[in-house]
Amino acid sequence: MFSCNDAVNAIGNELLSLGFTYTGEGSSFVRNGRGGTGVYVQFPAVTAANAESYSQITRERFKGFGANSYARYAGFLFVLLDAEGAFADESSAGGARRTIYDLYIYLRKQGVVCEFEAVDLRTGTVSNIGGGSAADRQVINALQKVAAQSAAFEGTGTDQARYQNLTQPQIRRENTTGYDETGAGNADSGGGRSEKFFNVRDFGSSNMIIVYILIGLCVAAFIYDEYSLIKNGYYLLQTWGIQDNELIRQGQWWRLFTPMFLHGGFAHILGNMMSLLYLGRVVSKNYTKLEFLAIYFISGFAGNLLSFFFLGNALSLGASGAIMGLGGAMIFLITLSRNRQYYRRAGNYASLAGIVVFNLFYGIIAAGGNVNNFAHFGGFIAGFMIAWIIEAIETKKSECEM
Repeated sequence: MFSCNDAVNAIGNELLSLGFTYTGEGSSFVRNGRGGTGVYVQFPAVTAANAESYSQITRERFKGFGANSYARYAGFLFVLLDAEGAFADESSAGGARRTIYDLYIYLRKQGVVCEFEAVDLRTGTVSNIGGGSAADRQVINALQKVAAQSAAFEGTGTDQARYQNLTQPQIRRENTTGYDETGAGNADSGGGRSEKFFNVRDFGSSNMIIVYILIGLCVAAFIYDEYSLIKNGYYLLQTWGIQDNELIRQGQWWRLFTPMFLHGGFAHILGNMMSLLYLGRVVSKNYTKLEFLAIYFISGFAGNLLSFFFLGNALSLGASGAIMGLGGAMIFLITLSRNRQYYRRAGNYASLAGIVVFNLFYGIIAAGGNVNNFAHFGGFIAGFMIAWIIEAIETKKSECEM
């Protein structure tokens, strides 16, 4: 089986064959790609024992990243070599996976668009740590090739004859960072940069637990109200929590919050929960749990508040204002954020943004009085503004740390 050093060298060979150039800084490679973008690759042998120290070192390295010469690159791929199963699950090895995931969130907040891929030398597999899908499919194929080779290798991990002829570029074996730049190949460097619209692994990321809880609360409220209708002849929760502006003026202020969990029919809740699932998948991996909840609930409140002032005495319910807030945050990512060029090339962001905008205006054009457009626009604008404020705060923090 390959040692970590063997695997690092083999990955270096693969990257050179894909047209990457060794930068001379650590185990780092770069390749010019479509739109002048590139990929910065780092693959230390992260283990359970050094995960915390690696996280701290990386945090220090990327403080004030906006002023770094690498800031011109839109994508960053961190390859974590796992020889002992430290990243197999959330609880193993004292939370090594949790530590690396926290580092992933930190780097995203610093403006570093990154993906963490763990190359498991024991099983020959490559798994995603941070959620999302890799920007460069060729790189992932190269990692999978080395991982599979490591699992099949029957030597001691020091005999490189078994893999030296995999690629043309030759490699120095002085240490884990000693690559020759002269061996760079001439492979096509235009590897596409997109994210899968449906990626099962994203739905298992730790931040998605917030989305599942929100969906669970809405579904539970809907089921309970249907049961209440059968048993009592009326919707108990809707009676208590629907947005009724006349009752709000009488002091029942909670009705500006509770409508976010109530829905008026199966089609209504199904459409909203599907939207929450997909928008939640995209937005949750770019923000902390607290930030995600702030975007969701403040947007929902803002939409209901706008409805309070402009909707008259019409009744209103539904999570669509809060969901439109997630849409507003996502559209901020592709229009004004520091990493907007990356998000514009990520296929699911552009596709979902189009759906959000379509639904935002469809209520005005076709649905008439059946849609609370004030809640939609209020939530959308609030989500956009909150995302803007979050990035401004993080940018200010980065500047202070420089």
